[in-house]
Amino acid sequence: MQTQNNIQFDMEKTELIHFHSKRIINYQEYTVQIGNMQIEPKSLVRWLGIWLDSKLNFKEHVEKKIADAIRVFHQIIRLSNTEKGLSFQAMRQLYIACIVSIADFEVPIW
Repeated sequence: MQTQNNIQFDMEKTELIHFHSKRIINYQEYTVQIGNMQIEPKSLVRWLGIWLDSKLNFKEHVEKKIADAIRVFHQIIRLSNTEKGLSFQAMRQLYIACIVSIADFEVPIW
């Protein structure tokens, strides 16, 4: 007895990236046709929480994570700028929980 296994992809969420080391590339050459949908390569895609660029240098990924950490840092700073702000120990605990988790593990805790 033979069974048939099928898989179905959501074509609206399908992304294509071409990894290369060239300085300039013509992305039109690497377009893929699946059924009646044409998928063009992108220069930056997100996969499992990691931003991948076409040269795999992770510059964009690092910049996005730094921006996330700075944004959370400014939110924490606003809590300490009041007259009856948080104590140093509470600020340290928030820093470790929120910013270190982004920097070390890429897991923001909100």
